Amino acid sequence: MDSENKKIVRVSFAIFCLLVGYVLERSFAYIANTAGFRNIELLNIFPMSVVLAVVVAVAVYIWLLTHKRFFGFNTEVVAELKKVVWPGKNETVMSTLMVLVLVLITATLLWVFDLFWSFLLKQIIV
Repeated sequence: MDSENKKIVRVSFAIFCLLVGYVLERSFAYIANTAGFRNIELLNIFPMSVVLAVVVAVAVYIWLLTHKRFFGFNTEVVAELKKVVWPGKNETVMSTLMVLVLVLITATLLWVFDLFWSFLLKQIIV
């Protein structure tokens, strides 16, 4: 069970680092383009913005994995989330319908109060 939680944490860290790498690559490319630098390619294949983004993303991934407190905390979060009893489809639909009905009732009441106060103020002012 614990190794499964660690696996989930590692995968979530990897996904996070992929997102970080993507955002950094787009940011580096935009900055280089805005500043007027041509994008230097490494080995005539990889643009420098991609290389920098990959290096930073890998460094972030290694940092996330090597900090025991942070990794342990996230492993415990995964363990606690597995204990949560999630509502079923029927319960979710009923709760959503209840919220929608209550929102409509509240909106209608506010609209009626607004009409009433608007009418009353027009009578007082005119």
